[in-house]
Amino acid sequence: MLTFRSLTLSHVAGVTHAHLEFPASGVLVVHGPNEVGKSTLLRAIRLLLDDTPTSSRKREVKALKDVGADEPTTISADLAVGDVELHLTKAFNKGSGRCELRVTAPRAESLTGREASDRFAEIMRGEVDTDLLDALTVEQGASLDQLAAAGLGPLERALSGSPGEGNGTGDGSVADHRDTGGAAALVDRITAERARYFTPGGKPSKELKAAVDEHSAARDEHAEAERAYDQAQSLIIELERLRAEKEAVSQQEPQAREEAKAAAVEVEKGRERQRRIDERTAALTGARQTLELAEQRLQVRKDRVSELADAVEASERAAAEASAAAEAAEGARQEESRLRADLARVRRQARATTAFIRYLDAVQRRDELSATLRTTQEQQVEAVRVAREISEVRERIDENPVTAEVAAAVDRASAELTRAQGIRDASATLVELSGRAGGRFTLDGEEHELDEAAHHLRVTSRRTLQLGDFSLTITPAQGTGSGEQGDDLTQDVDRAEKQLQAALADAGVEDVGDVTQKAGQRRLSEEQLAELRITLSQATGGLSLEELDRSITERTREVHRAEQAAATAKDLFVAEDPDGDVDLPDLDDSDGEQPTDAQATTPVDRNGLLQRVEECEIRADSIREELDTLARTGAAAVLDSRLEEQKRAAARVSDLDTAVAAMRNETCDDALQAAVDEAHREVDEASAELEKLTAELDPAVGDLATLEGLLAGAEARVQRLRERADGIGHEISRANGALGEHSGVAERLETATARLHRARRVEERVTRQAQAADTLYRTVQQARDDARRRFEAPYRASVESLARTLYGRAVSIEFDDDLTISRRVLDATALDAAQLSGGAREQLAILSRLAVADIVGRGEGVPVVIDDALGFSDTSRIHRMNVVLSQLAKTNQVIVLTCDPARFDSVPGATVTSMAELRQ
Repeated sequence: MLTFRSLTLSHVAGVTHAHLEFPASGVLVVHGPNEVGKSTLLRAIRLLLDDTPTSSRKREVKALKDVGADEPTTISADLAVGDVELHLTKAFNKGSGRCELRVTAPRAESLTGREASDRFAEIMRGEVDTDLLDALTVEQGASLDQLAAAGLGPLERALSGSPGEGNGTGDGSVADHRDTGGAAALVDRITAERARYFTPGGKPSKELKAAVDEHSAARDEHAEAERAYDQAQSLIIELERLRAEKEAVSQQEPQAREEAKAAAVEVEKGRERQRRIDERTAALTGARQTLELAEQRLQVRKDRVSELADAVEASERAAAEASAAAEAAEGARQEESRLRADLARVRRQARATTAFIRYLDAVQRRDELSATLRTTQEQQVEAVRVAREISEVRERIDENPVTAEVAAAVDRASAELTRAQGIRDASATLVELSGRAGGRFTLDGEEHELDEAAHHLRVTSRRTLQLGDFSLTITPAQGTGSGEQGDDLTQDVDRAEKQLQAALADAGVEDVGDVTQKAGQRRLSEEQLAELRITLSQATGGLSLEELDRSITERTREVHRAEQAAATAKDLFVAEDPDGDVDLPDLDDSDGEQPTDAQATTPVDRNGLLQRVEECEIRADSIREELDTLARTGAAAVLDSRLEEQKRAAARVSDLDTAVAAMRNETCDDALQAAVDEAHREVDEASAELEKLTAELDPAVGDLATLEGLLAGAEARVQRLRERADGIGHEISRANGALGEHSGVAERLETATARLHRARRVEERVTRQAQAADTLYRTVQQARDDARRRFEAPYRASVESLARTLYGRAVSIEFDDDLTISRRVLDATALDAAQLSGGAREQLAILSRLAVADIVGRGEGVPVVIDDALGFSDTSRIHRMNVVLSQLAKTNQVIVLTCDPARFDSVPGATVTSMAELRQ
């Protein structure tokens, strides 16, 4: 709460000197023509109240500089800020400013310089809301500006019933209820949390977008791994088909050879027929054919024997190559086993180290929370002790009714009695009566008794003294308090005595000296109470005892949760490394045992642990690359190819050996040679016979060509089957090579699947968090809107009540979301604020500020300042506005600056002064 007592200006913007006394109640009207200094008063008040240094060179300071005199711009005022009575002086001068603060109540203080400025700023922060002060000030030229009342802390606290409830300090001051920014900070944190996941337009961003993108990339990688795996499966199926086809070809080859043999038999039969048709003509041909056949058979035998020798050599070479490939494949398998063992060990090292880091973090978090809990418990003990002392001091204050006001009243009554007695005694006639003790006399009909000392009478008016049978009338001389004047002096003394007795009764004492003592005791108790309240606030950090208890309960639960988290983290670490095989930095002395909490709380190089995890991951990637490189070499595929070639070579040797053996079983080599020799002889004989029979025998043409064509086709089929078998063998080798290039696709698919599952879980978790943040954000926004609507109802009622006085009939007011007046409904006619005349808009702008001042009231009230307003209003509205101002002035200080005092001459009880009077 802020109240002005007086304001003094010296050398401020052309005002050499001006002094303004503010009335205790009612409206203060300061009038004067333009450019006489009215707005200067407002600017001076603003400069006095803010924390601008007195040596500042700011524009607002230079604007108030008196260019006509080389003197500092000096502003001083007597103020009541809450329960603090003070006098503040600020002299603004470039490089040599001055600030003085004198506090007179509740405790005397005297400060200068920066200490004075800081102390005044502290007092203002504790009692005055500067936003409210600005809101309730209507500056010249801005009277049409509508007030956005939403967000004014004092108004919201007044509408929500906060003032007077207290927060643990118990004095109900503005400082107890001032919004420290906790709610706004919480709303900012909620908004920032939502911004982690969404753009202002509600689209995914940052963490949420990263999680979605990672999930999409994992799906793409998984799809690519599946394609590679499917290709490998296709190659395996192709190999199985080729081997089956090769087996089928191998089964067809013996049948083809049998068909060739059958065709040869059929050719022989045809030749026999030809010989029967023309024996003699055919004899020579037969003999020649027999010779050719014998020579051919002999050559075939030689070719087959040569092929057998070549096949045996090729089989031996294939066996050697297969043996070498087997050794290479075995070495590759051993290397792969070693690499996989190293990979498992490195992965276990990384997992165990990561689990240990989490365990360290959990233990550190538990210890930090435990330390915080202990500190809070110590605060509680200290707060309870201070609260007990506050209660005791309050009891002493309540038992002592002698406040500073009561003591001042006693002092004034005592001084008034002394003054009245002095005036009476100075104007009275002294009458001295003496006689024996016990003697009696009558004064104005009232009997008195003499004592040993003389009895003195101070007569200020006509008095009658009866001494035995004698009657004495005493009349003071004129000019010395006689007559009615003397009676008045006596009555003044009597009245002063009654006032003193009444003041002593209010103080609960019988002697004036006791008042000073009790007043001093109460003042000391009040100072002690103020210091104890400060101590309590420092001990609790601004919290109440109930909030401190809740804080301890919550922190106890947090410590319990942290202990459970530490135990869980330790169990996870033990699960990753149950035997203590993993070597961890800074725990080399653990002798293979699991770490304890004591070890976890010792300083550990966490960066070293993180580096160890990173090194393990790098090593794991290197091992996987080595496995991939090993798989790409295709040692197993090469071995399969060499074994297949060996098998094929052995089969060929077997086939050739069987064929040669079959031929020799049918006809030995010597028999073939003898047949050739015999065929030569038969050819010679047939030639002789042919020569002899040529003339008499014609060659008979039979179908021998067809039979020979069939025989050639059968032999060609045998050859093609062999070539097909060789081609299939090459295709099998090619497929084996391609399959070797797809080595490791199963592990790649497994890794991609794990990444996909991990990315899906992360996206689901981040999505849940984003949805929760968005829901909380929307809920808080809705709650704020609902609170604003709740605040709007009483605020509207206050504005409409004042407007009813202004317009003389019912009126309805509508507001925007920021509680700015948006529409007025009068006599069933609704008009937007922009559609109203300048006078109507000005009236509503002033009414809204007066409604705020009326609602806030004395609890957090500040002066209402109206600078040169109502220039657009008619006389009737001005008179009604004066009634509104007089009503508001009962609870608020109202200051009006105007160039036309007639606008405010109908304000009841207003204090009117001119700038000319202030500047005298």
